Amino acid sequence: AAGGYDGQQYLKNRGKGATIRGTFHLTKGTELHILVGQESLNGESNLSSGGGGGTFVTLEDDTALVIAGGGGGTFWMSSRSDLCDGSKSTTGNPGGGRGFPGGENGNGAPLVDYKYSGGGGGGLLTRGGGWRNNDGKHGGHAFIQGGLGGEGGNRNLDGGFGGGGGTRSGGGGPGGGGGYSGGGSGDYYTGSCAGGGASFNSGRTKYEQSGNNNGSGYVIITKMSHSRSRPIMLDVRGK
Repeated sequence: AAGGYDGQQYLKNRGKGATIRGTFHLTKGTELHILVGQESLNGESNLSSGGGGGTFVTLEDDTALVIAGGGGGTFWMSSRSDLCDGSKSTTGNPGGGRGFPGGENGNGAPLVDYKYSGGGGGGLLTRGGGWRNNDGKHGGHAFIQGGLGGEGGNRNLDGGFGGGGGTRSGGGGPGGGGGYSGGGSGDYYTGSCAGGGASFNSGRTKYEQSGNNNGSGYVIITKMSHSRSRPIMLDVRGK
């Protein structure tokens, strides 16, 4: 899902979600777990915003099939930045400003030592971080933990469902996007954003595009043929 934005004039510069498609051979009776990412609530013109949630399709045992990263939240973004967008990479984008790192290998963005940082995006396996001294309470939750967005400090601007990071209280930084690996925490720095979440695709054929979806996430499942030997296509949009 797309990240939030702070004021209508900054809508065009928000972090957008990734689009990920793959084809899979699935047998009758296979159970899929699907989490559809949610946009963060939008801030006022002087407040940062939360990160968008990732969209996940896994097997019953949480083995990932397709995951699309959500966009990072922004703070007075006067121009576009690819770092804000959900990425087709498996590593979350860093946040702007101080460049707080994104998560890797299916983990949430790490804790940081800056008290005004927003919450990091959650990953498939672990929760996103934030300011170390408050135990990263604004970080988005991992998919395997239920995928809730991180707690928002600014006017309760929580991160989007799907592991989006929440905003820091007291006018602090925006939240990172959720995804396979979480987007980095946002800096309390005018014209910056939190990092977009990462994506994952284990399909036999693949289509992957960073930052081209500008709303809530969704999942499309298409049977490619009536033949039992034909694959299923999963079109997952961290929109």
